[in-house]
Amino acid sequence: MRGSADSELFQSVVKHFSGLERRQKHFMNDALQASGLQGMMYKYIITVKKHPGTSQDFLAEFHSVDKSRVARVVRELEKIGYLNRTANESNRRCYRLFLTPKGERLFEEIHQVLMEWGNRISKKIPGEDISVTLDTIEKMIANAGG
Repeated sequence: MRGSADSELFQSVVKHFSGLERRQKHFMNDALQASGLQGMMYKYIITVKKHPGTSQDFLAEFHSVDKSRVARVVRELEKIGYLNRTANESNRRCYRLFLTPKGERLFEEIHQVLMEWGNRISKKIPGEDISVTLDTIEKMIANAGG
């Protein structure tokens, strides 16, 4: 059993992860403002790029959000021209999602912005430290059951 000091340390880790995520959200919103994306919409673009033809159910599960939220975001991304929804031949109630050419171009922009973010937050940190940190975070996620 871990002690009180360990508990405080782990709470501090969670707090810092949260702070880093908030800063990334602001950075991404500022960098992608002209695209019309809001919040975490860029993550849906990335997921559809990596999993073309995926479903809204997959997006909900992958990003741990409710299906109604995914449906709203997908409708908005379709409305602004980044995604296409096509009926799934085996299940007409389910849509397959694909990036449009405009969405493909946006993905490249998102990729560049994320590279810039990565460079910003890893500045002055040796590669081996980043590797150890990543390994530790992966273990924490596995321990959390994710």
